Amino acid sequence: MGFIFFGIVLVILGGAMVIKTDWFYNFLGPLPFAEKYLNTEGGSVLAYKAIGLIAVFVGFLMIFNLFEIFLKWVLPNSFFGG
Repeated sequence: MGFIFFGIVLVILGGAMVIKTDWFYNFLGPLPFAEKYLNTEGGSVLAYKAIGLIAVFVGFLMIFNLFEIFLKWVLPNSFFGG
């Protein structure tokens, strides 16, 4: 039950991060790493949107109890043996 609640929170925060990127940029400021390596005019804005999309994806994985299955698919032998 805790994973469902935490997943819903992640989906809401990630969605807000994608929709209200300017607010997050004004509140948190620019990301020097993103400005340096993304080579675009709005590197920080792009990074905030990407972080939001990743949060939404992980949130849905947690809601539907697919997070561990996804990790086993992505990292089959590294952490889970096999």
